Amino acid sequence: MARLGVLTEFGIDAQAPAILLVKLDLEERDWSSILYLQVTPPWEQFEPEEFGDGIGITVLLEDIVQVQGNEDFIGIDLPRIHQRHQTLDVDQLIIRLQDIEEVLSAYM
Repeated sequence: MARLGVLTEFGIDAQAPAILLVKLDLEERDWSSILYLQVTPPWEQFEPEEFGDGIGITVLLEDIVQVQGNEDFIGIDLPRIHQRHQTLDVDQLIIRLQDIEEVLSAYM
């Protein structure tokens, strides 16, 4: 199962989670299907070093789909990402939490 964690953005007055980092297992790298993720907190807190030596791809707002009838899950359109990047060696996805919130609120 994918490991999900947040990276915190530090501001002048406070700190807030800004990015959801998804570390993919080998079997989850099926670029022909949608990857479903449960996106309800609490999430593990990742440090910037968690990016490590892995290859990551940013998930765009249009790559995120809402799962009808279940507001705890989103889908990541892996075929769309693969078409854009033409690589299979990705082991982490980088998603803005703001984009997840926007997709989930669009269907409420």
